[in-house]
Amino acid sequence: PIRAVAEALGAKVAWNESEKKVTITSSGTLIEMWIGKSMAYLNGKQVPIDTQNKNVAPEIINGRTMVPVRFVAESLGATVNWDEKTKTITIVQPIS
Repeated sequence: PIRAVAEALGAKVAWNESEKKVTITSSGTLIEMWIGKSMAYLNGKQVPIDTQNKNVAPEIINGRTMVPVRFVAESLGATVNWDEKTKTITIVQPIS
């Protein structure tokens, strides 16, 4: 779920039910994503959520909004690492 990750990175998360839209804000960064859409807006500019896979899009699973963690974390200035062996994601936020 995006709220836990975004808030851990110091961002605020808002949900618009009628638009099925997630808005994430943090220190001058604005991310807007819609359920089922593979494009997002980052600071007003339309960008693909995943440049290598056009099918990656936010979705709702069991009432929770799930979004691609790499896109959100990197958009907020963090570094994301994936360890295939341990199936572990590490998110490192720079010290400001």
